[in-house]
Amino acid sequence: MKIFLSFIFISIFLSNNLDSIRLLIDGQFKRALILSLKKEDWRVKINNEKIKVNNSWINIAKKHKLIAHKLGDYSSPNTLQAAINSHKLGIKFMEVDLINDNNNNICLLENKGIQNCNFNNLLEFIAQNDIYLIIDFKNSTFNSSIRSTLNLIESLSNPKKISKQIIFQLYKPQDIETFFEVNIEKNYYFNLPIVTLYRSHSTFNNFRHKKPKFLKAITIPIARKNEIRNSGDIEDLLLMTHPIKNCRDFQIASNYSFKLVYGPNNLKKCKGI
Repeated sequence: MKIFLSFIFISIFLSNNLDSIRLLIDGQFKRALILSLKKEDWRVKINNEKIKVNNSWINIAKKHKLIAHKLGDYSSPNTLQAAINSHKLGIKFMEVDLINDNNNNICLLENKGIQNCNFNNLLEFIAQNDIYLIIDFKNSTFNSSIRSTLNLIESLSNPKKISKQIIFQLYKPQDIETFFEVNIEKNYYFNLPIVTLYRSHSTFNNFRHKKPKFLKAITIPIARKNEIRNSGDIEDLLLMTHPIKNCRDFQIASNYSFKLVYGPNNLKKCKGI
Protein backbone atom coordinates (compact mmCIF):
# COMPACT_ATOMS: atom_id res chain seq x y z
CA MET A 1 0.00 0.00 0.00
CA LYS A 2 2.85 2.41 0.88
CA ILE A 3 4.49 1.75 -2.48
CA PHE A 4 1.19 2.34 -4.28
CA LEU A 5 0.58 5.63 -2.45
CA SER A 6 4.16 6.74 -3.14
CA PHE A 7 3.64 6.03 -6.83
CA ILE A 8 0.47 8.17 -6.87
CA PHE A 9 2.24 11.02 -5.07
CA ILE A 10 5.16 10.96 -7.51
CA SER A 11 2.77 10.90 -10.50
CA ILE A 12 0.84 13.92 -9.19
CA PHE A 13 4.07 15.79 -8.48
CA LEU A 14 5.43 15.13 -11.97
CA SER A 15 2.20 16.17 -13.69
CA ASN A 16 2.07 19.46 -11.75
CA ASN A 17 5.73 20.37 -12.10
CA LEU A 18 6.67 19.56 -15.69
CA ASP A 19 7.95 23.08 -16.33
CA SER A 20 10.18 22.96 -13.26
CA ILE A 21 11.52 19.53 -14.14
CA ARG A 22 12.28 20.63 -17.68
CA LEU A 23 14.31 23.54 -16.33
CA LEU A 24 16.13 21.23 -13.94
CA ILE A 25 17.10 19.00 -16.84
CA ASP A 26 18.50 22.08 -18.59
CA GLY A 27 20.65 22.75 -15.54
CA GLN A 28 18.76 25.87 -14.54
CA PHE A 29 18.02 24.98 -10.92
CA LYS A 30 17.54 28.53 -9.73
CA ARG A 31 14.85 29.33 -12.29
CA ALA A 32 13.17 25.99 -11.63
CA LEU A 33 13.03 26.74 -7.92
CA ILE A 34 11.49 30.17 -8.57
CA LEU A 35 8.98 28.62 -10.96
CA SER A 36 7.89 26.11 -8.31
CA LEU A 37 7.34 28.92 -5.81
CA LYS A 38 5.64 31.48 -8.01
CA LYS A 39 3.49 31.28 -11.12
CA GLU A 40 3.21 33.96 -13.77
CA ASP A 41 -0.15 34.40 -15.40
CA TRP A 42 0.22 35.69 -18.97
CA ARG A 43 -3.53 35.40 -19.64
CA VAL A 44 -3.93 39.16 -19.67
CA LYS A 45 -7.41 40.37 -20.54
CA ILE A 46 -7.34 43.06 -23.23
CA ASN A 47 -10.24 44.93 -24.79
CA ASN A 48 -9.27 44.45 -28.44
CA GLU A 49 -11.87 46.93 -29.64
CA LYS A 50 -10.26 49.85 -27.81
CA ILE A 51 -6.56 49.25 -28.34
CA LYS A 52 -4.65 51.03 -31.08
CA VAL A 53 -1.42 49.32 -32.14
CA ASN A 54 0.60 49.39 -35.31
CA ASN A 55 2.37 46.15 -36.23
CA SER A 56 3.75 47.26 -39.60
CA TRP A 57 7.25 47.44 -38.12
CA ILE A 58 7.33 43.62 -37.92
CA ASN A 59 7.41 43.23 -41.71
CA ILE A 60 10.21 45.79 -41.86
CA ALA A 61 12.13 43.97 -39.12
CA LYS A 62 12.03 40.70 -41.07
CA LYS A 63 14.25 42.33 -43.70
CA HIS A 64 16.94 42.99 -41.08
CA LYS A 65 19.00 40.69 -38.86
CA LEU A 66 20.56 42.97 -36.27
CA ILE A 67 19.27 45.15 -33.45
CA ALA A 68 22.03 47.46 -32.18
CA HIS A 69 22.11 46.48 -28.51
CA LYS A 70 22.83 49.47 -26.20
CA LEU A 71 22.74 51.50 -29.46
CA GLY A 72 25.47 49.24 -30.85
CA ASP A 73 28.78 50.47 -29.44
CA TYR A 74 29.84 48.69 -26.25
CA SER A 75 32.77 51.08 -25.76
CA SER A 76 30.31 53.98 -25.43
CA PRO A 77 26.96 52.27 -24.75
CA ASN A 78 23.62 54.08 -24.87
CA THR A 79 25.09 57.29 -26.27
CA LEU A 80 24.06 59.44 -29.21
CA GLN A 81 27.44 58.79 -30.80
CA ALA A 82 26.83 55.04 -30.60
CA ALA A 83 23.53 55.54 -32.44
CA ILE A 84 25.25 57.68 -35.08
CA ASN A 85 27.90 55.00 -35.61
CA SER A 86 25.26 52.27 -35.96
CA HIS A 87 23.24 54.39 -38.39
CA LYS A 88 26.34 54.82 -40.58
CA LEU A 89 26.47 51.02 -40.82
CA GLY A 90 22.89 50.94 -42.07
CA ILE A 91 21.30 49.55 -38.91
CA LYS A 92 17.57 50.25 -38.80
CA PHE A 93 16.69 48.88 -35.34
CA MET A 94 18.40 49.93 -32.12
CA GLU A 95 17.85 49.17 -28.44
CA VAL A 96 18.59 51.60 -25.61
CA ASP A 97 18.74 51.25 -21.83
CA LEU A 98 16.89 53.98 -19.94
CA ILE A 99 16.12 54.79 -16.34
CA ASN A 100 13.36 56.93 -14.87
CA ASP A 101 15.13 58.88 -12.12
CA ASN A 102 13.68 60.19 -8.85
CA ASN A 103 12.58 63.39 -10.58
CA ASN A 104 10.75 61.46 -13.34
CA ASN A 105 13.44 62.36 -15.87
CA ILE A 106 14.11 59.77 -18.56
CA CYS A 107 17.87 59.24 -18.70
CA LEU A 108 20.27 57.24 -20.86
CA LEU A 109 22.32 54.68 -18.92
CA GLU A 110 25.75 55.36 -20.35
CA ASN A 111 29.08 53.69 -19.58
CA LYS A 112 29.76 52.81 -15.92
CA GLY A 113 26.23 53.73 -14.90
CA ILE A 114 26.45 57.41 -15.87
CA GLN A 115 22.96 58.86 -16.32
CA ASN A 116 22.56 61.28 -19.21
CA CYS A 117 19.12 62.88 -19.04
CA ASN A 118 19.45 64.66 -22.37
CA PHE A 119 17.28 62.07 -24.10
CA ASN A 120 15.76 64.61 -26.49
CA ASN A 121 18.71 64.57 -28.88
CA LEU A 122 18.46 60.82 -29.39
CA LEU A 123 14.71 61.04 -30.00
CA GLU A 124 15.21 63.75 -32.61
CA PHE A 125 17.96 61.70 -34.27
CA ILE A 126 15.92 58.51 -34.61
CA ALA A 127 12.97 60.48 -36.01
CA GLN A 128 15.13 62.26 -38.59
CA ASN A 129 16.64 58.96 -39.78
CA ASP A 130 13.60 56.63 -39.58
CA ILE A 131 15.27 54.43 -36.98
CA TYR A 132 13.18 52.17 -34.77
CA LEU A 133 14.18 52.57 -31.13
CA ILE A 134 13.45 49.70 -28.73
CA ILE A 135 13.20 51.02 -25.19
CA ASP A 136 14.40 48.93 -22.26
CA PHE A 137 13.69 50.44 -18.83
CA LYS A 138 16.21 49.48 -16.15
CA ASN A 139 15.62 49.68 -12.39
CA SER A 140 12.36 51.55 -12.99
CA THR A 141 8.68 50.76 -12.74
CA PHE A 142 7.16 50.41 -16.18
CA ASN A 143 4.05 52.41 -15.28
CA SER A 144 5.88 55.61 -14.36
CA SER A 145 8.55 55.10 -17.04
CA ILE A 146 6.23 54.79 -20.03
CA ARG A 147 4.21 57.79 -18.89
CA SER A 148 7.30 59.94 -18.38
CA THR A 149 8.63 58.91 -21.80
CA LEU A 150 5.39 59.75 -23.58
CA ASN A 151 5.12 63.07 -21.74
CA LEU A 152 8.61 63.93 -22.94
CA ILE A 153 7.83 62.92 -26.53
CA GLU A 154 4.63 64.99 -26.50
CA SER A 155 6.60 68.05 -25.39
CA LEU A 156 8.86 67.94 -28.48
CA SER A 157 8.26 69.59 -31.84
CA ASN A 158 7.49 66.37 -33.76
CA PRO A 159 5.78 63.98 -31.31
CA LYS A 160 3.79 62.06 -33.94
CA LYS A 161 6.89 61.20 -35.94
CA ILE A 162 8.90 60.20 -32.87
CA SER A 163 6.12 58.04 -31.41
CA LYS A 164 5.98 56.08 -34.69
CA GLN A 165 9.62 55.07 -34.20
CA ILE A 166 9.35 53.91 -30.57
CA ILE A 167 8.91 50.24 -29.59
CA PHE A 168 8.46 49.48 -25.90
CA GLN A 169 9.86 46.30 -24.41
CA LEU A 170 7.73 44.53 -21.80
CA TYR A 171 8.88 42.08 -19.14
CA LYS A 172 5.91 41.07 -17.02
CA PRO A 173 2.16 40.44 -17.40
CA GLN A 174 1.59 43.67 -15.46
CA ASP A 175 3.61 45.55 -18.09
CA ILE A 176 1.21 44.34 -20.78
CA GLU A 177 -1.76 45.57 -18.75
CA THR A 178 -0.07 48.93 -18.18
CA PHE A 179 0.91 49.32 -21.84
CA PHE A 180 -2.66 48.93 -23.07
CA GLU A 181 -4.10 50.97 -20.23
CA VAL A 182 -1.89 53.88 -21.31
CA ASN A 183 -2.65 53.14 -24.96
CA ILE A 184 -6.36 53.58 -24.33
CA GLU A 185 -5.78 56.73 -22.25
CA LYS A 186 -3.65 58.36 -24.97
CA ASN A 187 -6.01 57.29 -27.74
CA TYR A 188 -3.36 57.19 -30.45
CA TYR A 189 -1.45 54.39 -32.12
CA PHE A 190 1.55 52.78 -30.44
CA ASN A 191 3.85 50.31 -32.12
CA LEU A 192 3.16 46.72 -31.15
CA PRO A 193 5.44 46.07 -28.14
CA ILE A 194 8.08 43.39 -27.73
CA VAL A 195 7.64 40.94 -24.87
CA THR A 196 10.94 39.62 -23.54
CA LEU A 197 11.34 36.53 -21.36
CA TYR A 198 14.68 37.77 -20.03
CA ARG A 199 13.34 38.26 -16.50
CA SER A 200 10.58 35.68 -16.74
CA HIS A 201 10.62 32.26 -15.14
CA SER A 202 7.91 30.96 -17.49
CA THR A 203 8.90 28.57 -20.22
CA PHE A 204 8.44 29.69 -23.82
CA ASN A 205 5.63 27.20 -24.40
CA ASN A 206 3.80 28.24 -21.24
CA PHE A 207 4.06 31.88 -22.30
CA ARG A 208 3.10 31.50 -25.95
CA HIS A 209 -0.08 29.55 -25.22
CA LYS A 210 -1.35 32.01 -22.60
CA LYS A 211 -0.31 35.42 -23.91
CA PRO A 212 -2.73 37.65 -25.86
CA LYS A 213 -2.64 36.25 -29.40
CA PHE A 214 -1.76 39.50 -31.16
CA LEU A 215 1.51 39.88 -29.19
CA LYS A 216 3.78 38.30 -31.76
CA ALA A 217 7.17 39.95 -31.13
CA ILE A 218 9.09 37.94 -28.53
CA THR A 219 12.67 38.06 -27.29
CA ILE A 220 14.26 35.01 -25.66
CA PRO A 221 17.73 34.88 -24.06
CA ILE A 222 20.10 32.82 -26.20
CA ALA A 223 20.81 30.62 -23.15
CA ARG A 224 17.18 29.44 -23.38
CA LYS A 225 17.27 28.69 -27.11
CA ASN A 226 16.39 25.02 -26.61
CA GLU A 227 12.95 26.01 -25.35
CA ILE A 228 11.81 26.85 -28.88
CA ARG A 229 12.69 23.39 -30.17
CA ASN A 230 9.67 21.12 -30.54
CA SER A 231 7.36 24.10 -29.99
CA GLY A 232 5.20 23.40 -32.98
CA ASP A 233 4.27 26.04 -35.53
CA ILE A 234 5.90 29.36 -34.61
CA GLU A 235 6.02 30.93 -38.06
CA ASP A 236 3.50 33.58 -37.01
CA LEU A 237 5.89 34.85 -34.33
CA LEU A 238 8.80 37.25 -34.66
CA LEU A 239 11.39 35.60 -32.43
CA MET A 240 14.48 37.54 -31.37
CA THR A 241 17.38 36.70 -29.06
CA HIS A 242 20.22 38.27 -27.06
CA PRO A 243 22.93 38.81 -26.13
CA ILE A 244 24.84 37.89 -29.29
CA LYS A 245 28.45 39.04 -28.98
CA ASN A 246 30.25 37.51 -31.98
CA CYS A 247 29.75 35.83 -35.36
CA ARG A 248 29.86 32.36 -33.84
CA ASP A 249 26.95 33.20 -31.54
CA PHE A 250 25.09 34.64 -34.52
CA GLN A 251 25.48 31.40 -36.46
CA ILE A 252 24.15 29.45 -33.47
CA ALA A 253 21.14 31.77 -33.27
CA SER A 254 20.58 31.39 -37.01
CA ASN A 255 20.26 27.63 -36.61
CA TYR A 256 17.17 28.19 -34.53
CA SER A 257 14.09 30.25 -35.51
CA PHE A 258 15.38 33.67 -34.46
CA LYS A 259 14.72 36.39 -37.02
CA LEU A 260 16.75 39.13 -35.32
CA VAL A 261 19.54 39.27 -32.76
CA TYR A 262 20.53 41.97 -30.28
CA GLY A 263 24.24 42.69 -30.42
CA PRO A 264 27.03 45.24 -31.05
CA ASN A 265 27.14 46.98 -34.41
CA ASN A 266 30.39 45.19 -35.36
CA LEU A 267 28.27 42.10 -36.01
CA LYS A 268 27.54 43.72 -39.38
CA LYS A 269 30.69 41.97 -40.60
CA CYS A 270 29.19 38.54 -39.90
CA LYS A 271 28.05 36.42 -42.80
CA GLY A 272 24.27 36.57 -43.10
CA ILE A 273 23.78 40.01 -41.56
